[in-house]
Amino acid sequence: MVTQKASPAATGFMGLSESQNRLMLLATLCESTGHVDYEELATLAGITKASARTMYPKARKKLAAFHAATISAASANSTIGAAPDAPILAKKSAAPRRYKKRMAANETAADEDLPDTQYDADNAEPGEA
Repeated sequence: MVTQKASPAATGFMGLSESQNRLMLLATLCESTGHVDYEELATLAGITKASARTMYPKARKKLAAFHAATISAASANSTIGAAPDAPILAKKSAAPRRYKKRMAANETAADEDLPDTQYDADNAEPGEA
């Protein structure tokens, strides 16, 4: 049984091979006003100017394709099950109902604890007692 080895580009950082990553890094050092100086890149990389002019655009396109695939995969994952754009409202917490019931029960129990004579004396009009 023959097993296939993954290509170095597939296993490299950001979808690039090690030499392509090195070339991209060196190209950033040789970049001025948005353009790469291929003579300087060739000197730093130890390759010919023609090789630098060929290898750098290929590596840049490969990196752009990897980036586009990563962005589309990330956006596809984030939109699955996402709620529509609606404002998020804070939930209002309601007071527990048992508190109100307990307070009502305590009030009725307090009224029942008073003797009838005390209740009558408190509610009697002046001059009746």
